[in-house]
Amino acid sequence: MRILVTGASGFVGKATVNALSKRDGIEIHAVYNRRQPEAVGNVTWHKADILNKEEAETLIANICPSHLLHLAWCAEHGTYWKDHTNLTWLSASINIAQHFIKYGGKRCLVLGTSAEYDWAGSEPLNEFTTPLIPLGLYGGSKLGLYWALKRYFEQESISWIWTRLFNPFGPGEDPRRLIPKTCLRLLRGEHISFDAGLSRRDFLFVDDVGSALVHALLSEAVGPVNIASGNPVSIRDVISQIAYQYDCSDLVTFDGPDTANEKIDVVIADITRLQKECNWHPEKNFQERLKETCEWWKINKSK
Repeated sequence: MRILVTGASGFVGKATVNALSKRDGIEIHAVYNRRQPEAVGNVTWHKADILNKEEAETLIANICPSHLLHLAWCAEHGTYWKDHTNLTWLSASINIAQHFIKYGGKRCLVLGTSAEYDWAGSEPLNEFTTPLIPLGLYGGSKLGLYWALKRYFEQESISWIWTRLFNPFGPGEDPRRLIPKTCLRLLRGEHISFDAGLSRRDFLFVDDVGSALVHALLSEAVGPVNIASGNPVSIRDVISQIAYQYDCSDLVTFDGPDTANEKIDVVIADITRLQKECNWHPEKNFQERLKETCEWWKINKSK
């Protein structure tokens, strides 16, 4: 089994390569574009700009992977929702899929997003029953790629799986995102004021994301699969738990009532397919993983 991983130097990509390296009998090829990550296990690294069609084909032709984990996409915090590069990645991803099949590929996993779903309801988002109404250019581009590749892989009789990722977190996350930003501000002794914080989200530790993606790729599941915990946590609880870990709950205040009379914004996943068809369960719960994350940021706060 020869696996090619795109986006391997990213937040999720590094955790996925690490999870793959723990498996026996797999030849791992990982792609980076700017700076090569630290060596992990039996991984062969390749520097390539896969947005360049010729460069992407040369890479795939030289490796001839049997399996593809396509994780690469634009992910710059604060801009990726509207970034026109989403369209570039849509086109490049189709190109990569075509070359993967051309050079003998057998099974492909592509990373999608929870932003493909309609978030208007309060029930867990299900791969087959929840309406697909994407958010922004990011969600729309991912969903467009999903429909194109679904028909293409089915037509070419290629085994494929489309994983919809919810909210990964953990060591090394972009410090501008909610959890690391809160950790760093509290570690600096800053007072933070939030709204009621009653929105509920589905968070999953990044190492668990990597493990889940590997389980999904190596399973026999076909089609869309949610990558999430299935356990909703309010933003208020997340912030409060971080403050508790740093013994500075007095630095955090929440505006508004403790309970809301109006409908609470809820975005959580149905992970039945992930558990049953991919045989995956997280090793630890959210509270344990958040504690690990807080400890990491305490040590690495200057990075």
